[in-house]
Amino acid sequence: VPGTMIVTYAVPLKWRNEIAGIIFKVTYGDSLSDITDKLNFGESGNAYMINKEGTTIANYNRDLVIKMDNTIKNAETDASLKDMANVQREMLKGGNGYGNYTYNGEKKYIGYAPVKGAEWFLAVTAPESEVLAGLNSLKISIFIIGVIVLLLNVGLGMVFSGRITKPIVVI
Repeated sequence: VPGTMIVTYAVPLKWRNEIAGIIFKVTYGDSLSDITDKLNFGESGNAYMINKEGTTIANYNRDLVIKMDNTIKNAETDASLKDMANVQREMLKGGNGYGNYTYNGEKKYIGYAPVKGAEWFLAVTAPESEVLAGLNSLKISIFIIGVIVLLLNVGLGMVFSGRITKPIVVI
C-alpha cells in the first residue's frame, strides 16, 4: 500500500561457517512499536526505540515514528527537550544506563540498552511518581521500626539501670 511504512529484517544463513544466503522478512512498520508496546513499567511507563541517529523507530505514539521524530535535533530549537536529548546522546554511545529528564512538564526516569545485532537503542521510561512510589512506604516502615527500637532500648535501659542501682542503694 503506498505511503505505508515497512521494516525489513534480514539474517545471514550460514552453512559450514560461510554465508550461504539470507533469510528476510518484510513487515509493516508498526511491528517494532507493537513489540515496545508490550514493554512497560508501572501503570504509565512505556518503551521506545531510536536508531543510531536518534530517530524514533518504535513508540506507543505512532505519529512520532511516522514523522521520524528526532529529539536530539528537535532540542536545537526547543530548549524543553534539552535534558531528554542529553540522555539520548548517552544512549547512542552504546552502553546500558539510566537517567532522568523532564518531558511535557513531567519528570521521568529512563533505563536504556543497545539492541544486540542492530544499531538501535531501547529505552523504558516511567514517571518519577511511579518509580518512587514504593519509597514513601519504605520511609514510613523504617520510621515505625526506628520508634519501636528506641522504645525497647529505653525500656531495657530502665530495667537494667534499676538492677544496677538497687544493690548500690542497699550498700
